[in-house]
Amino acid sequence: MKPFLLTLICITISSGLFAQAPQKMNYQGVARDNAGNVLGNQNIALRLSVLSGSINGTEQYVETQSASTSDLGLFSILIGDGTAVSGAFSEIEWGSTSHFLKVEMDPNGGTNYTLMGTSELVSVPHAFYADKVGSIGQGFESHYGTGSPQFWNSTANNYTSINGLDEIEFTLAEDMTVLFHTNGSASMPVFNAWASISVAIFIDGTMPAEGAEQRLHIVTDDNISTGGSVWSITYPASLSAGTHTVSVKARSNGTQNQGTVGISSNTLYDPKPALQLIFLKN
Repeated sequence: MKPFLLTLICITISSGLFAQAPQKMNYQGVARDNAGNVLGNQNIALRLSVLSGSINGTEQYVETQSASTSDLGLFSILIGDGTAVSGAFSEIEWGSTSHFLKVEMDPNGGTNYTLMGTSELVSVPHAFYADKVGSIGQGFESHYGTGSPQFWNSTANNYTSINGLDEIEFTLAEDMTVLFHTNGSASMPVFNAWASISVAIFIDGTMPAEGAEQRLHIVTDDNISTGGSVWSITYPASLSAGTHTVSVKARSNGTQNQGTVGISSNTLYDPKPALQLIFLKN
């Protein structure tokens, strides 16, 4: 049998977090054959396993699902909504160790599964983590970029706040853990160019020593007029009672051969950058 490929598009939380974390994740992928051709308009079967600790770690949860691909081979499912083979999705200990997602597929919709790949869930789904760590304290906040697109060139080496995500103030009635999560995308609409920028979370005007910064690399060639990259940062901080600030900033890493890198507030190619705050009781 020919090997087949899955291209992962994204994994996201299926709904917002308020009193209780949703026990599902959106999963989108593109099914392809070994030549890179999409498997369009085809009924496929999937077996998904959440592993703990390593790429060959213990299976904490396994489920099976069926899906139908579009003309372009695209399919969407909810992990946690399938038929459980072992374990319970709601009992996964997200905060205890690293986790990996193993995906297997039968392109004919049966049970003759072939391993498609195993990848780390780099940013632990923060709503699930919150549900495991403790009850919600003051709630959940979301903030989004506003205003015109911003641009960073090779001389913009100092961190500059992203519009709408600058100095967001919040007050804690007691000592509390706050889980910060930001995501967004940057692009460079220039042929034959490359650049590197960094995005970081700043708490009370200071970037934490490690874990709150991510570097993005953007490249275009003769056939690609718009290159892009995405960031996703999750950072937990133990904060004392009182008033605090948080902001999301970006800077050039001084390695650009031409053009500028843009972070949009809301366009088709660059969705609004976002920042979520989850307040957890210690």
